Amino acid sequence: MANMTLLTYEGEAVLIDTGMDEKDLQIIQRFIKDQNINLENIIITHMHNDHTANLRALQTEQMTLITPENAKQGQILELGKRTLKILFTEGHYKPRGHISVEVVEDNILVAGDILCNSILPPIAAG
Repeated sequence: MANMTLLTYEGEAVLIDTGMDEKDLQIIQRFIKDQNINLENIIITHMHNDHTANLRALQTEQMTLITPENAKQGQILELGKRTLKILFTEGHYKPRGHISVEVVEDNILVAGDILCNSILPPIAAG
């Protein structure tokens, strides 16, 4: 139940959510080190602890941190040749409190807890 997604492109990375415990932190840190990846940005889908618990341990001053509080609808981040688009997706957390990330070229949506299979209801209302 690691609530995090690492998107990589040619040694650069964006982390969506930071996991929920020390084990998640160790896994992601080891992977980043072993693969010689530069973690450029962190995106937090919403401010529940299972998505933010390791933020302080992973964030550096050089990174851009995007959260629902500072994100803009349709905001674009570049990851190599990939375009990441921020979308506000309501229904799981307070109003304007949940974002998803679209990987435009690959037609992929990283949806935080809007779609999940580990809690009920599996599709958030809203």
